[in-house]
Amino acid sequence: MVKYAEHREISRTAAEAATTLSGLDSKWNDLVKKSDPNDPTVAAKFREEVLEPTLQKLGEAPMTEGGQKFAEAQVERFRTHFVTKTSADMATLAGVAARSNIETLTNQLSNAAMSDPTSLKTSLDLVDHSIGSMVDSSPNLKGVEGARLRLELTQSSQAAIVKAAAIGAIAANPDAGLKKFSGPEYSKYISGTELKQLEQQARSVERAKRVDENYALQNQKLFKQEASDTREGEYLQKLHSDDPNERQSVSARAIANDFRLSREARERMIGIVERETKPEAAAKVSNTTATDLISRMRAPPGDPRRIDSLDAVYDAYEKGKLSKSDLKFVRDEYTNLRTPDGQALGAQQEEFIKSVKPLIDKSNPLLGRIDQSGPQQVYNFTMDLRRKIDQYRREGKDPRDLMDPSKPDYMGGPAALAGYQKPLQQSLQDTAKALRGGGSGLPPAESIVGVTTEALPPPPAPERTAGNIYKTPRGDMKWTGTGWVKP
Repeated sequence: MVKYAEHREISRTAAEAATTLSGLDSKWNDLVKKSDPNDPTVAAKFREEVLEPTLQKLGEAPMTEGGQKFAEAQVERFRTHFVTKTSADMATLAGVAARSNIETLTNQLSNAAMSDPTSLKTSLDLVDHSIGSMVDSSPNLKGVEGARLRLELTQSSQAAIVKAAAIGAIAANPDAGLKKFSGPEYSKYISGTELKQLEQQARSVERAKRVDENYALQNQKLFKQEASDTREGEYLQKLHSDDPNERQSVSARAIANDFRLSREARERMIGIVERETKPEAAAKVSNTTATDLISRMRAPPGDPRRIDSLDAVYDAYEKGKLSKSDLKFVRDEYTNLRTPDGQALGAQQEEFIKSVKPLIDKSNPLLGRIDQSGPQQVYNFTMDLRRKIDQYRREGKDPRDLMDPSKPDYMGGPAALAGYQKPLQQSLQDTAKALRGGGSGLPPAESIVGVTTEALPPPPAPERTAGNIYKTPRGDMKWTGTGWVKP
């Protein structure tokens, strides 16, 4: 009976022990996953509050001597197992906590060393002291594990801080910084590969420094140039003002002593003031010059004809090739083209004018010459297009509609261009005049072999007086003596 009872209790205790072991393992694993890595009492609380009450209950169940001995043996095995397991897990947990805390400390000290490399020695000492105290004070980091963790964390943390300080020193002074951290003092923290990377960083910093200096110098020049251009515009506005007091306020002496202007601008403005004492540029010459200058302003980057400053404009005015009104027109166009929207619109205007120019400024294939009035009419068209664009902008309309064939306001259609084109009868008369030796550059038609000519009466002289306004296909226009302008 005793043997039977012992066997039954041992069998039952063995089954209960297996269930108990599984349950205790599960509870410990759940607890350790949720625990604070910095709390060293987790294992002790588990053994006291969970493990021991469970083991006591397991050991008290058997009644027979054999059953009690078996239960006590299992309880001791479980106690040993959980002491070992919880200690190991707590050491791992303590290592995780130490690594996390040291990583935070390392990041803070690395940032400080990068900003101020002179703090490096203090940072290295602080790391050594902090890690040593952290490991020594932890009840779960003992012996070999504690020593290994201490060495590992100290080396990795100090190496990271040294590299950060090296980058900061190189950023401040590439040559001196690289020389300092290439020495033997820091060789245990910086490998050969990392030293090569620091050398590349030093070269990059040097290059970036030169680029920044050149960029700053360029910006400074641009700022001075813009200030000079603005001042130059102010002088021109006064010089060409309708108010005589404003005109008299401009003098060559004042310009010569105005150092807000660049040296070239002072020389140019003095020449412009001197130009005011001379006759105005002829309308034909001015119109042709203005058309050419605007075309060159709108030329794409890389085009040798392109101009990117007002120097050529002022030079043309100073040499008597540009009138006051055309000078203002060209300057305004230059200002508009300096905005992204103005550049896009200016390029579109240039292409549009190129497309309609052959319809206005017609060539005569027989004579190999261009209509004398063609350039003037192209200029008139260009001016009218510009005025229309300005009007559309003021009214909130899209000025691109003027150059879009699908829009009703398209200025390239036959009706819109009629006012700028020479009538057929006039073209025939001009051709006849040229054939009679009227300035085509060819010999008189009578002297050309194989050509039969018919004398035509000269065209009647137009009864127009310069300065008067007449009705034209383009509406009321003012006759200047050489061409039409808006009144």
